[in-house]
Formats: sequence, C-alpha cells, structure tokens
Amino acid sequence: MRREAAGRPARIGFVAVVGLAVSVSPDSGGAQEWRFEALGGQYRYQGSPVGGADGSALLGVRYLDGASWIGALAGVPMTSTDAPWAMLASSLRASRRRRPLELGLHVSAQTFAQGARLDSVTSGVHVPPLVGNVPLRRRGPLGGGVEPSLSGWGASMELTPLVALHRADLIAEARAGVSAFHSDFADQAFDRALGLAQVRVSAALTPTLVLSAEGRSHWAEEGTYPYLGATAFLSGGPVQAWGSIGAWLADGMGATPWALGTAFVVGQRLSLTGSVRRDAFDPLFQTPGRTSWSVGVSIALVRPSPPPAPVPARYEAGVATLALRADEATGTPSVAGDFTDWKPRPMTLRDGQWTLGVRLRPGVYYYAFVASDGSWFVPESVAGRKPDGFGGYVAVLVVG
Repeated sequence: MRREAAGRPARIGFVAVVGLAVSVSPDSGGAQEWRFEALGGQYRYQGSPVGGADGSALLGVRYLDGASWIGALAGVPMTSTDAPWAMLASSLRASRRRRPLELGLHVSAQTFAQGARLDSVTSGVHVPPLVGNVPLRRRGPLGGGVEPSLSGWGASMELTPLVALHRADLIAEARAGVSAFHSDFADQAFDRALGLAQVRVSAALTPTLVLSAEGRSHWAEEGTYPYLGATAFLSGGPVQAWGSIGAWLADGMGATPWALGTAFVVGQRLSLTGSVRRDAFDPLFQTPGRTSWSVGVSIALVRPSPPPAPVPARYEAGVATLALRADEATGTPSVAGDFTDWKPRPMTLRDGQWTLGVRLRPGVYYYAFVASDGSWFVPESVAGRKPDGFGGYVAVLVVG
C-alpha cells in the first residue's frame, strides 16, 4: 500500500498517510517522536495477490521526524483462519530550500510478509490470479494434489525527485520518477515497474482547514493510468478529521478510492483514532479494490516537553519584536514571513540577541529565519516551532 504525505508550511503538518498505518492519520506536528499504536479492525495489504490477512488485532510502532518517518506494523492472529503478517515501511524526504523554491528527493519503501493460515494447505484452497493483463512468472506446479501455502512476501519502492513552490498559504509541488514492486506468494512471483509523475497543490483556507488537490499518472507497457484526487484536513482543538476521494480515469479501474478518519487527542501522550478506507485497483500492484478499517489508541513513548508560548519577545504600540540568540546564527540573520511577503528583513544585534521589530495587528503569523548563506532555519528554542511538512520548520507568532 503506497501512500504519500501532503502538507502546508506551519498551519498543519497536513496528512501523513503513513505506509505502515492502517489508516490515514495526521502528522504529529512535533519534532522527533516515537509512538506506539494498538488497533483493532480489518487490514488488507494491497500488495498481496492472495488477499492479505483479516487482522483483528494490530500492533505498531513508528518514529517521526518532521516529514520523514519509519515504522512497523503487525497483524496478530485471533482465530485459526487468520494469518500472521508484518510490515516495515518508511518515507524519507531530503531537500534544500531557498524561498520560495524547494528542491529535493522523496523516497518511500516498504516490505510485507505473510504467514500461512492453518487451512491454507488443504485441497479446497484456491489461489486467485492477479487482476490485469500482466503475466505471472510461475515457478511450476506443486505435486501430490496439494494446493500451495498462501504465504509469501512483497516489497515496493518509490523514488521521485521533486520541486516545490512555497507561497504564504499555498504550496505547489511536482514530482516525477519511478515506482517498483515485487511479490512472491504461493507458486506465483510478480515483478513490475512504472513511471510516475504527480502535481499537488495544497492551500490553507483557514488556520484549521487545509485542502489539497492532486493529479498524477503512471506509465506502463500496456498503457497509461491517470488519477485525480482531493484531500481535506480539519483541526479544531483536540479533535482532528480528514478525508480523501479520488478517481482513476483509465477504463476498467473499478471502484472509487476514498478514506475517512478522525483522532481525538487526550492529554500530551494519548490519542484515540478511527478510520475507514477503500483502495481501488492499483496499477502498480495489479490487485483488486479492498476495504480496511480500524479503531485504536496511539501513545507517545516519551512525554514531549510543553512548547513555549508562540508570542513575540515584546509587543508595544503595535510593534512585535522577534528575537534570536546570538549563538544560534552566524553572520547577520534575517526574518522572512507572511508579514514580509516571505522576503528577508535583516536583524540587529543587541545585548546578545538578534532582534527585529515588525509592526503587526493582532493575529496569527508564520515566519522563519534566513542565515547569511541564504539557508532557512528555525532553532528548537524558538517559540511556536512547527514542521512545515517538507522536512523543515517554520514558527508561529501570535500577536494580541
């Protein structure tokens, strides 16, 4: 199951649709973090040609660092007809930004293993063919009139260079590269690689609502698979909700893919989650549409320290003063934010601090510091520091 993250600088770490996850879930919005997840529901791995496991108990752990993450998820058999399975997945984003442009590389990979069900070696078990017209590479029939065990493994990877344009409440991103998949189940082996291109535009309509639209296309030997989709993420206090819907535009692609989810944050460490999703036929995996759902809890393994209040060092007579410690910058740093149209303004060194006074009305603003070499940064000590969804950070400034 291949999913991608979409984001908006500062407002929200948008939606990290983690490949290890049973559901679509929002980015943690914090810095580096380990989380443990215990879920109940039904999960079907899209890359399994024999249908995957109907896991009724799911356990997972993941590590998040801004827009990058790595995690593992396992299905625990509850009955004799369930199969054990496990998945390891990651998504890494490396980029360099000089506002308003960002250049980088996105790499995602995952591997999946499924054991045999106790009833999977009887003569009544049938191994269905893969959907689509891509031929299977079979290893030969098994003797003795016994059907093959429905166990096996699969792995997929996506590699895409990217370019993004950042503008206040808007991000436009384009990626192009390759995706590949291999599976080895029962007496069937399958290999496939596709070209991939994607354009995504995300806009923060309000401080709590982000909308994203995307278009992408996969190129294969037998034809082209275009896709259009949209995602919405709403965050209001401790409650978050998200949803997505899309459509494959090629003939014979079947059901419409969609997803819905919600999370309720309880304190600093615990979140209650629930989601349901429908994956349609996928041109890479060549497997039919499947439905998954889950409910559960997500727990931060280390209690995060409460962030400092995102307010200016001083706010007098309508002027907000931004401050940066002298040892946190080399040369003369600048400030760029939505209140400067993201154009850098140089700071002044006073009493061991770099400062900049900006005339602002009460409200919520977003900014970052710019080093003398042109690189953008926000130190951990800065109040209101948030992941921007692209591997970097911005700061929130509350004036009022």
